[in-house]
Amino acid sequence: LTFAEGSRKQKEIRLTVKGEKFCDIHIRAVLEAECRSLMKLSEEERANFFDLIERILSDLEKAF
Repeated sequence: LTFAEGSRKQKEIRLTVKGEKFCDIHIRAVLEAECRSLMKLSEEERANFFDLIERILSDLEKAF
């Protein structure tokens, strides 16, 4: 962790070389698969999906 530029409270996460390699192998693969899956949906289905996600996140924020 490092302090964000110009901030005394906000911190940034910096990955080690090993962490970057892990992300390149595992995390990037998941993100790419997710993108491919979403692109199989129609534009209307994607819009509905993201609307629902926004509603869920909004309700979760209110709950916490």
